[in-house]
Amino acid sequence: MSETLADEIVRRSSVSVEMPAGTGKTWTLAACAQIIAANGERTLILTHTNAGVYAIRAKLAATKTPHDQVHVSTITSFAFELVRSYSTLAGVIVPETPDWDDSIKYLEGACRVLENRHIQHVIAASFTHLLVDEYQDCTHLHHRLILSIKSVIPKTAVFGDRLQGIFGFKEPLVDWATDVTANFSTLKAEIQPHRWRSHNQELGAWILDCRKLLVPGNQLDLSKDLPDGASFVTGGPDGQALRWVAGKSRAKGETTVVITASANPDGARSVASKLRGYVVMEDIGGSFMSKQLQTLATLSASQYAAWLATFLKKCFVGYSGLDKPLIDKLRNGTSVVKLKRDKITATVTALDSVRESPSLISLGRAMRTIQRSKEARLYAEEAWQDTLAAIERCALDPSRTLVAELARVRDRLRYSGRTERYQIVSRTLLIKGLEYDHVIIADLRTITDACHLYVALSRARKTLTIVGASPQIVVTG
Repeated sequence: MSETLADEIVRRSSVSVEMPAGTGKTWTLAACAQIIAANGERTLILTHTNAGVYAIRAKLAATKTPHDQVHVSTITSFAFELVRSYSTLAGVIVPETPDWDDSIKYLEGACRVLENRHIQHVIAASFTHLLVDEYQDCTHLHHRLILSIKSVIPKTAVFGDRLQGIFGFKEPLVDWATDVTANFSTLKAEIQPHRWRSHNQELGAWILDCRKLLVPGNQLDLSKDLPDGASFVTGGPDGQALRWVAGKSRAKGETTVVITASANPDGARSVASKLRGYVVMEDIGGSFMSKQLQTLATLSASQYAAWLATFLKKCFVGYSGLDKPLIDKLRNGTSVVKLKRDKITATVTALDSVRESPSLISLGRAMRTIQRSKEARLYAEEAWQDTLAAIERCALDPSRTLVAELARVRDRLRYSGRTERYQIVSRTLLIKGLEYDHVIIADLRTITDACHLYVALSRARKTLTIVGASPQIVVTG
């Protein structure tokens, strides 16, 4: 990170900065906020993901930037807060907890709020500078909102990297060459492999050099001319090769991510179920858990035990004994304790306790008993814990609804970030903005899009392992 670059950004009234992944973009943004705070001024920092918010806050803490001098939020969360505070101006009535399926309504409502000159005065009195990260992922509606804020806070800087535009919202993304440069002057930044400085500079240089090759239509062979720490292994996502690579011994405290295709959300779940010691990362909205709880909400209490047996098989490995005959008995209200299931007796007993005395209280109690029994391996830990939390909250207060409580549980990630896991399976959409000591691409043939492939490659700090049927791909876009 260059302090000179941060100084220059702060001095400019409206500027755009393009920096590749791993070259200190977020550190530069944090340095800008630190300089602004030292001048006695306040910064509004916006980005797209909760992971991005958490990464920025961590760097602000590292630079000892006073927390009361900066406010960090996702763009949509900031829009939601505006709409909730000024719902009449927004023309949108919002719930206490955001429904992120209504994000477009929040963004449109926030734009209407910012048309009011009194609100403009409030924003101008609250912040002197606006910094926006990951601008390449802005839709035209995001862009419109940022320009509305910029009209009130002229000292605005936007940061991004065209090769990391992977979100693919329903609306088209901004075009950096036209939309961005037309509204923000371009500031060239010196590119240095910041992420790899104390880990593997050769790997970092190779990843940055790959950028010029990641052009749609270009043919690549990712087994040739690899740097130290990078390797290609022939295999597939369900084979021994991936299990061998993922199971290699690594230093205590180092992080490993196995990356699967973002186009197939169930792919990460399937891969995690096959890798001992790994857990799957859920999307922020908790779509998998929400679907399970929606089903639970439609059931009579007599069906809770059968629901739990089915949910167990979606979160654990080792429950083949929870087969159709057992689940059918639970569904019919018949005891299962006499069924011969020697390796999972504690689980079967817990399920039968729910059948015998069905309620959300007994359901939550059984889930805790089952987890403590450790009769199977929990690979969907995040989904299990948050589903359990939603159930227990509703058990304590019957006026609450399961899906709404899950939303509240998941909303905490906006502030606290995810629980640190050392071995995870995830998708590019969920890990952009994050970094790991070791990266394993589970199936190269499923990640050939230029932007997704670059995001996957650039998460690695120390080692990169690419698994695929063939190292040769044609880059798509």
